[in-house]
Amino acid sequence: MEHIVFVQRVEAYEQASAEQPEAFRWRVLGLSLLAVAWVWGGLLLGLALLACTALSFVRDGFQGLQIFGFFGGLALVLSVLRLARSDWVAPDGIQVPQSECPRLYEALERIRQKNGGSRVHQLVITQDYGVRIVQQVRLGGLLPERNYLLLGLPLAMAIDRPRLIAVLTQECAHLRRNPAWLGAWVYRARRRMQGLRDRLADARQMTHLGWLNERFMRWYLPRWWAASFVVARHDELMADRMAARLVSK
Repeated sequence: MEHIVFVQRVEAYEQASAEQPEAFRWRVLGLSLLAVAWVWGGLLLGLALLACTALSFVRDGFQGLQIFGFFGGLALVLSVLRLARSDWVAPDGIQVPQSECPRLYEALERIRQKNGGSRVHQLVITQDYGVRIVQQVRLGGLLPERNYLLLGLPLAMAIDRPRLIAVLTQECAHLRRNPAWLGAWVYRARRRMQGLRDRLADARQMTHLGWLNERFMRWYLPRWWAASFVVARHDELMADRMAARLVSK
């Protein structure tokens, strides 16, 4: 049933994107900002409750209502922090510093200069037959993200250098910051929120987020996931075109 609802939402969003692409982009951006506002708004509200409780205690001494203010603010802050906590786990593989693979890092820097994206901070060699970008969100997005490029050794050994550069260009295109930044940003956000989406299916995990956060996420995530799927699919096609254009020069 959930899959059928997801497909119906995707079809509806696809139609909206085709009929009014600009309005649809603003809608997706609004949905994305709604989650940011929920997280940081809840955190600020919890901190405000704690601050007001502390000021009331200093000014008027102990009062019974301060207990509710203190524990209410504390519970709100803790639930938001659980919701926003990073599920970041360092990717499995061998981290290769620039000094050990300078030519590949130089190629990544040339790709970055061409597509106008953020740079790859760390190369990680894996056993997979593939390549992908993984982002580490630090301090809830207040600090700059750290980008990891996971390059499968079987893939790197199976193709020649021009084809490898083309594959890397396609993947690094998702880090671009040009006028079509929204699609690339949503594409990366989907990867980051995969852990939270998995937790949504686990009732025990969701109860740890608090009742309000659980209700909000159960309403929000299915809608955002369907809308962002449409944007991410378009972004994948755009990344393919960018890679083909940049490599062919």
